Amino acid sequence: MTQQNSDTTPYDNNKFDANLSLIANNSDQNYLLLDRDYCLIAFNDKVKKQYLKFFNIEIQAGMSIFDISPDEQKETLKQIFEKVLSGSTESNISSLQLTDKYTKYVESNFSQAFDKDGQLIGILIRSADITAVKKTEAEKTKLEKSFDFEKENLKALINNSQSLIWSFDRDFKLITFNIPFENRVFKQFNVIPKVGDSFLEYEAESDRIDRFKIYSKRVFNGESYSLIEHSFEPNEIWTEIAFNPIWEKDKVIGIAAISSDVTERKLFEKSLIRSQNRLKQAQEIAHLGNWDLNFKTNSARWSDEAYRIYGITSHNFDHTFDSWLSFIHPEDYDDVKAIIDQGYKTLKDYSMYHRIIRPDGSIRFLYSETHFEFDNKGAPIGVHGISQDITDRRTNEIKLQELLKKSNDQNRWLNNFTHIVSHNIRSHNTNISGIVNLLQTSKEEAERSQLINMLKASTEKLDETITNLSEYIKVQTNSDKQYKLINIHQEINKTCTVINQLIKETGAEVINDTDPGFSAQLIPAFIESILLNLITNAIKYRSPDRKPIVKISNSKVNSFDCLVVEDNGIGIDLSKHKDAIFGMFQTFHGNSDAVGFGLFITKNQVEAMDGKIEIESVPDKGTVFIIYLHEKN
Repeated sequence: MTQQNSDTTPYDNNKFDANLSLIANNSDQNYLLLDRDYCLIAFNDKVKKQYLKFFNIEIQAGMSIFDISPDEQKETLKQIFEKVLSGSTESNISSLQLTDKYTKYVESNFSQAFDKDGQLIGILIRSADITAVKKTEAEKTKLEKSFDFEKENLKALINNSQSLIWSFDRDFKLITFNIPFENRVFKQFNVIPKVGDSFLEYEAESDRIDRFKIYSKRVFNGESYSLIEHSFEPNEIWTEIAFNPIWEKDKVIGIAAISSDVTERKLFEKSLIRSQNRLKQAQEIAHLGNWDLNFKTNSARWSDEAYRIYGITSHNFDHTFDSWLSFIHPEDYDDVKAIIDQGYKTLKDYSMYHRIIRPDGSIRFLYSETHFEFDNKGAPIGVHGISQDITDRRTNEIKLQELLKKSNDQNRWLNNFTHIVSHNIRSHNTNISGIVNLLQTSKEEAERSQLINMLKASTEKLDETITNLSEYIKVQTNSDKQYKLINIHQEINKTCTVINQLIKETGAEVINDTDPGFSAQLIPAFIESILLNLITNAIKYRSPDRKPIVKISNSKVNSFDCLVVEDNGIGIDLSKHKDAIFGMFQTFHGNSDAVGFGLFITKNQVEAMDGKIEIESVPDKGTVFIIYLHEKN
């Protein structure tokens, strides 16, 4: 199809209304228009579907807004409506308890609605589901204050600034104008504009008048276009002005002009519905593309932004369903196919989140909506939809989750640290102080000798606690993790050499069944400590009824190298102790020399290398530790 040049296309109100309806129905926001008696004049499809879905209400024009509003919100709405009809612009965040566990948060903006003559006809309500935003804000507030959203900035992004709209004839005399235009003229020039005035009289700068005449000359010749003006006095302001000819048959009789302050404006919705070019620009800014498919002709059309989202052009894409499916990420393919199949089976609109892989190999996160179209007999004739690239938002969500996990880990670390300092070290200190006091008063040599031995034992326990604490702090604060390629098979042999005397004394057998080339990127000091702790523990907690055997092997699971340490010792009753296995100072067999720190520090060291550790154990059968050592590429 050949597209007309937008610069020569006459101003078409029907096309304007059709584009407005398309944008409203594809928007993430709800739109309702009320008359001055608070009855529905118009609303978009999203509003209709949500009232039916959440409240089982089939809304219709003419219904009172109070008949379809929750009782607890009616008084608040009434107060807001009264303020808006008095000239105020209001916003409101409300919560809807949809189920016992799910609360929906909605942010609404209320403003006066005017007809084309500038007459107040009622109230325009724009609302959006901000449940996800509220949840994100709550999580970020728990993390730290610095990640809290600036609410005022958020409101500024959500609310559109008003545009100045006016029209004039070939003599620059005003035909019509809106209230923002009237307010701006009065504020700048202390003049109330009237129809028939030459609006050039409002301009004080001759060079600006000359520029405007040049701008207008292009439009009187039939051209539609927009431009950006940049000024610094009194403050820096960016203004976008769009010009469109007003046609009467084949003659331009006037100009319709739109001026928007785009300094703070992030949404271009009002200007987008006035020209196809502005619509394309808005889609690019929002990373939102649209498409449609005609069942009769089996022809599909994509917007330019839809091609950009998928990293292709119309020339290298055949628009078939199978070709589109080839973009879907393999891990999302089955879910996406199931949703689509269900949609075509029931002919009900559907939406979904999924990933795609572009031809260049990059992965993008998308949100898609699909809507079916029917003829007057109810038969499906096509589908249309939108695809929005939400990669940046999804990336930020992932980063937030990672930050939340890191914060929780740090809180646990701080709690453990506080426990050691406040309890263990203080207990040692109290004990040592008591012995010293007794030494100062004791006169018997035998008693003093006994107290000195007690003091030595206490100081040794204090030194052991401080050593353990130092090792724990080293794991948690080791920001400069120096990874090296370690041959784990050789490292196991070295560990066995170090504890050779223990192996001989206990008659233990350590079997190194790992591959000779078994290697991974690890922190040397950590893997040494992990092997030493696990092997010595396996020997220490051996069964008195059989020869202690420790078998060490390796395997591969996804992106992890797995190290498996298995023994035939006395085992651990996981039904009682599973949640405490890797806790600090947790012991399970009553050994007098047990400290309960080895498995705790081992788990911390494994996780510090982005790995994880699991345990399987049966009392009097033995224990298996599985260490997932994350590969470093």
